[in-house]
Amino acid sequence: MARLRNTVMAMVTHLRTVEFVSREIPRPAGDEVLLKVEACAICGSDLHVFHDRHPFVSLPSAIGHEISGTVVETGDEIRGLQEGDLVVVEPVISCGRCVACLRGRYHLCENITFHYREGQGGFAQFFMARERWLHPVPDGVDPDLAALAEPLAVVLHAIGKAGLKTGDPVCIFGDGPIGLLLTAALQVTLTDRIFMVGHRSTRLDMARELGAMDVWNSRIVAPEEIRARILDNTDGQGANGVFEATGSETALRVSLSTLKKGGTAVLLGLHEGNAKGIDANIIIQKELSVRGSQGYCWDFPAAMRLLNSHPHVFGSLITHTLSLKRLQKAFEILSEREEKTGKIIIRPE
Repeated sequence: MARLRNTVMAMVTHLRTVEFVSREIPRPAGDEVLLKVEACAICGSDLHVFHDRHPFVSLPSAIGHEISGTVVETGDEIRGLQEGDLVVVEPVISCGRCVACLRGRYHLCENITFHYREGQGGFAQFFMARERWLHPVPDGVDPDLAALAEPLAVVLHAIGKAGLKTGDPVCIFGDGPIGLLLTAALQVTLTDRIFMVGHRSTRLDMARELGAMDVWNSRIVAPEEIRARILDNTDGQGANGVFEATGSETALRVSLSTLKKGGTAVLLGLHEGNAKGIDANIIIQKELSVRGSQGYCWDFPAAMRLLNSHPHVFGSLITHTLSLKRLQKAFEILSEREEKTGKIIIRPE
């Protein structure tokens, strides 16, 4: 196949501005695989980039990493994939040489980066990746649903940090897509005693539909009342686990107060600044565990199995499907927060 010229890729060039650039993609070599992008979902971190509030990314920047695609050409070292295979991309780039990588904890690689930070985004017609970071999509899982594998892997990694047992009460702080995916994943795998705190009534309604026992709007219900309601629903003990998926200092502070003694808080929301005003004494006195959750590590196969076994549950989170040329509009929909919005899928023409 000749060199692919003038293919189109989206970038955020300035604050709240998406532009399309032309780029050349060479033929894949060695263990590289060229994909035709079938679907790419918008992530919360893409929205941070769009608003120029990402703590680790400066504009201009490529965007898009929740990708499903079809193999169109492979390098000469590829043995496990062939043209026409549908795959999802695990969009990390790790060095493979540092202590973390050698111990199999590649998500903590000392030199970790991501394709979009290296100039290649998934809101494009084609995408190049190494075979080791591609995961086959089971028959029956369509490309739109498959694009949820990346955020679902984030969620499963976080759940694994919480040390929960079947039926344990949990509280999720954050009604964004990660919070909704947490609700769905916990409901189908571990517990139905799920509570959510958020501030968008349409998203909280979605959480109820996914199985949350109760939800509270933080713009209406005060932090002290949220804590009291969680205690009322847990025999006065508090939640066994909380997931802080907002990146909000207030949510972090309230989430710690709702934990039972010996409970675990898992932090996976991206903070735009340092969290201050956190009461360290509550962590000591209640012997709380506070755990960070960074991306994923060996979690994609489990994510694909869940998507395959519960397609309607996870598919219900997809509320919009737009063409690549309407990507600017998609970001505006997410920014305005007026519609019932879950995951937005972008399909290249």
